[in-house]
Parts: sequence; C-alpha cells; structure tokens
Amino acid sequence: MEITEIRVYIRNEERLKAFATVTFDKCFVVRNMKVINGNKGSIICMPSRKMPDGTHKDIVHPITNDFRHYLEKKVLEAYNQELEKSKSAPTSGGKPAAPQSASGGEPPPPKPAAGNKPASNPPPSGGKPAAPQSAPGGEPPPPKPAADNKPASNPPPSGNA
Repeated sequence: MEITEIRVYIRNEERLKAFATVTFDKCFVVRNMKVINGNKGSIICMPSRKMPDGTHKDIVHPITNDFRHYLEKKVLEAYNQELEKSKSAPTSGGKPAAPQSASGGEPPPPKPAAGNKPASNPPPSGGKPAAPQSAPGGEPPPPKPAADNKPASNPPPSGNA
C-alpha cells in the first residue's frame, strides 16, 4: 500500500499540533489523524470515537508495526515540511498562511466564518459526522430542518410528478 498524498493542517495548540489527511493508492482516504506533542516528542494518533463509557476507540488503525512506523514517519515528515513552510511564508493580517498539501497539491478551501456551516469537508473541528450521501442515481437525502426546527418552506415533491 502506497501513501499517495498527505495533507497537513497546522494547529497552534499546546498538545494538538496538526490534523492530517492521508490518501492511499489514490483511492482511499483517512481523515482526522492527529499530530500530538507527546512526552517523548511528536506522535500520530488515529481517528477515534468516544464510546458511551468515556473511552476512545480507533476507527482505523495499522495492523502491523512495520506499517505503523512507515505511516508515522511519512506523516511526521509532511508535518515538519508544512511547519517549515508556515514559518517561512509571509502572513497576512496577523493570520498564519493557509496550509498546503504535503505532496504539492492545492491548498484546502478557506475556513468559514464562525457559526457558518462549511460547504465541503474542511479539517476536522470535532463536529458531527457528515450526513450519509445517496448512491449514484438514487434520491438525495431529505433537507435538514432549519435551526428553529420548522420544516423547510419548499419541501421536495413526493414520488409522483
């Protein structure tokens, strides 16, 4: 299995240093990997879910130690490259430069203003998971009700047109 792209999203927090999105063989992506400042240096944490008992369980994880070391090495290399870019890149308006793909791809879209929902999948922010998408050729999922829990003013037509 080959890592074909790594995108790193720098965070300036005490322990959480970055999020990473890793693409394998140009066909499978894992989001929400974390670069954490551990007691003995930077480590990689796999995406996880909080269980009802308060523990966290990995959603995905390497099976072998060899692959875990390979993945950790590549993600930390990309993190260090992105960190160097952000240190050397000029900033505008006191904000850090937008993160770039570790493999030279396009930068991620700008983050929406506070309180707005993003139109795409930006770096993780601890929010709810995205709604499931319909299969190709299937009907789209029904619209979500407005924040005040009233139904949408123009509901989609029923099956008969």
